[in-house]
Amino acid sequence: MNWYKKASRSIQEHIHDVVHADLTKPIFVTEKLEIIDGAHRTCKAYILKKNIKGIILTQKEINRALLPENSDYVGQIYRDDDKNEYSVTDLIDLYGSKKTLTFNPKTILKQSENVWGKEINIYEIIEEARKIIDKK
Repeated sequence: MNWYKKASRSIQEHIHDVVHADLTKPIFVTEKLEIIDGAHRTCKAYILKKNIKGIILTQKEINRALLPENSDYVGQIYRDDDKNEYSVTDLIDLYGSKKTLTFNPKTILKQSENVWGKEINIYEIIEEARKIIDKK
């Protein structure tokens, strides 16, 4: 399941989200360093050549955050498209007290390339967002 594939979102919406991303919030990644939440923040950090704070979540923690409470699903899941979309606030409420680590955004982007989906070219989004950020 591709947690990030949102057919209804345009490239322009993704570019907007990168430009306006709040780098004070941590990203959330799997134990394999794949992005669960914070892709736009990671892209902005990459553009600005800044490291980014992140929290690694175990599979059990991911399931707790993304699955309904009464679910008996066991396995790997990043996001259920039938469920209401979670927010970073929810993840911070659940796991914000966990120790943050500092990541190089390039590493996180590389590890997450396969979760973006074929319809989303993350590097195209980065280049377009860079043009806007550079003008500011």
